[in-house]
Amino acid sequence: MVAVLAHLPAPYVCVDRRIDQYGYVALGDNYYWVPGKGRGQVKVFVYSDHLKIYRNRESLMEYPLAGDGVRNERITPPDLPAPPHQPNNRKRPTEGEEKRLRALAPAVNEYLDFALATRSGVARHHFVRELFALSQHMTGGLFIETLARALRYRIAELGTLRRIARLAAQQGQLALDFSAEVDDSFCARETYEEGRLSEAPDLSVYDEMFQDDEEEDPHG
Repeated sequence: MVAVLAHLPAPYVCVDRRIDQYGYVALGDNYYWVPGKGRGQVKVFVYSDHLKIYRNRESLMEYPLAGDGVRNERITPPDLPAPPHQPNNRKRPTEGEEKRLRALAPAVNEYLDFALATRSGVARHHFVRELFALSQHMTGGLFIETLARALRYRIAELGTLRRIARLAAQQGQLALDFSAEVDDSFCARETYEEGRLSEAPDLSVYDEMFQDDEEEDPHG
């Protein structure tokens, strides 16, 4: 056995990374925040229990390594306020959205069983997230009717679902608008992450209003 000289640096692995638009460096399954406005390429020196982030030999940040089993975490300095945005590519599990959707009605639950049977990973999360967003643009009755029609014809394409919803809305004399543009960075904010699964408003009054209109229509 050969003794290692005390003055030699600890062993490390150097990897190239990029600071994303919100200030995060992705390493392994977690995200390490670099305060300030600097972005672009950096080098990360990974030691046995910590890491150091450098740009042009300037030390930007040093962190303890995330523990075993820690996944998808934002790691920030404990003495600074948490940054307002999520990492650009942070995984956003959709368990909450799927649970909310399945609770709407048996028809929605049955449709999800069908539509998710051939989807996994990112594709599954994307579909659930988009379907949940679609449910927020209409009344519960119209959403359930849309999925019931889609299931009948074995349709699991989001664009076609929107067209079915428009057709059903026109038949019910209700106009929908899916064309609004939303800043993608809004969805990365901490407040959005905390509030996106809050209770949806009760829109059943609109279903009742249209039912009343149909009953009173002398030409119906």
